[in-house]
Amino acid sequence: MVSAPAVRIDARVPQQSRSRKRRENILSAANALIAQHGILGLRMNDVAKLAQVPIGSVYQYFPTKSVLVACLFSRQLDFYHGLGRRDLREVRRPQDVASKLRRLVTEVYEDNRSNVLMQEVWAGVQADRTIRKFHLQDNEFFVDLFVSVLRRARSAIPESLLRRRCQVVNEMWDGTIRLAITLERKEGDALVKESIDLGLANLGLARSQAAF
Repeated sequence: MVSAPAVRIDARVPQQSRSRKRRENILSAANALIAQHGILGLRMNDVAKLAQVPIGSVYQYFPTKSVLVACLFSRQLDFYHGLGRRDLREVRRPQDVASKLRRLVTEVYEDNRSNVLMQEVWAGVQADRTIRKFHLQDNEFFVDLFVSVLRRARSAIPESLLRRRCQVVNEMWDGTIRLAITLERKEGDALVKESIDLGLANLGLARSQAAF
């Protein structure tokens, strides 16, 4: 499959290590402030103060607050992609695929539940075009990953249906996580567990569970 074009952000990525470190400090400061005050409460002056850089440096790398938030969101998605590669690399046996997918979805859910940035971005994902594009690209990444690992495990799902089935399951898991993080812990956990069981069943990985 041809990969979707990379999402472009109007943010400067420096080449020198000192400048890259300054940029990372700005991102870390912004993330910490969002955890305390939310995205609406994020102020570029506060970011500069916490990162201990001039306000001009913040705008040099991130021209607007929206660009800064988009970069943080992209970085978090990259973290989830790393989890997916780690959990599913070289997996071949169906029973191992099931346990690794369960672990992956649970880890992403737990991180989203404790991450103010992700909670607030998901609440307004349709309102920001760049965030929406990142989300679509993220979905494509995980669908490709699921298709690849199921092929290695010699899935019984017909090739003509495999990608579509992975798309449906990925959308279900994605939507469930976004809903579950808004619920009380016990209810959210139960919803995610049910979603994982249904998804694995529909991927032919948990035959004892009822499918759609």
